[in-house]
Amino acid sequence: MARLFAAQSVDIVGASMVKRIKGEVDFSAVQKQLAGIRTEVGYLPGKEYPDGTPVAYIAAIHEYGSPSNGIPPRPTLHPSLDQTRGKLSNILIGGIRSAIGGGSVDAAFEAVGLAAQGIVRGAIADLKSPALSDATVKRRASRHHAGKASNKPLVDSGTMLDSVEYSVVRG
Repeated sequence: MARLFAAQSVDIVGASMVKRIKGEVDFSAVQKQLAGIRTEVGYLPGKEYPDGTPVAYIAAIHEYGSPSNGIPPRPTLHPSLDQTRGKLSNILIGGIRSAIGGGSVDAAFEAVGLAAQGIVRGAIADLKSPALSDATVKRRASRHHAGKASNKPLVDSGTMLDSVEYSVVRG
């Protein structure tokens, strides 16, 4: 579920996943630990650009676009997590297996968060289109030393890339 602050919950656990783990095990303790826990990934509140603009605000504009401002959508958060749901599910299943053996369910969700964070950061770093407008490239160059700047979408100061975080939430 996308949040206003541009985080996406990685809701990939359900009773069907717990049933995939075979053996003579009492799942009730693990099922109790799983109740209400989720991993949120994205631009969590509190991260800002030097001028005070929330990173989540700018990220949401880029995720969905702003036609009235001439900004095309450059989605990275939702598509990257949707495309890797199976990989994230496998990480979580492995963590749940560990929890059944006495490990922590929280550690499983932390592992999913860390993997998802890397996936979203990779999606931002890999994005090449739509290309930046000439005006945006010139504006960037005017802010940078020696008039040189990246013409790569979503990567200028590195603030957006560095602001991708995850949080394990209960409740």
